[in-house]
Amino acid sequence: MQQLLKSKGDIDVTSSELIDVLKKLHNSGVINVEVGAGDRIKITPNPANQIPTTGVVQTMYKYVKRPDVSGSDLLPTSRGFCVKLISNNRLYTRADIQKMSSIFGYDVFVHTGGWYYDPVKDEAVNHCRHQWQQVKVKKRN
Repeated sequence: MQQLLKSKGDIDVTSSELIDVLKKLHNSGVINVEVGAGDRIKITPNPANQIPTTGVVQTMYKYVKRPDVSGSDLLPTSRGFCVKLISNNRLYTRADIQKMSSIFGYDVFVHTGGWYYDPVKDEAVNHCRHQWQQVKVKKRN
């Protein structure tokens, strides 16, 4: 029978459940876990990724296929807007996207290429098969 461990917060957890959680945290790089003699466990945090002290980190956006839709990035029925942005394979600032919105007369950030009919769900949604994916980049000096 597994040993039941109690914490100060009165949370019941078995030793194997605790070890599973620690392994997942270790494998994901959140913490370092070392098991020593007598099943002693030493937990240390991994050092946080350091943001470079030179340059500026900027938020940019890439036009990509939504992860919840099937098929390739572009279909034969893809709108010219979507074909152009996917083919460009570049990053856009929020100002670039707002400029597109003023040209097309609707919020391109929210609605992307326009309405899309999802044949699987048999419903129309107010955005196409694509989305803006946020990317953090270091601006060149």
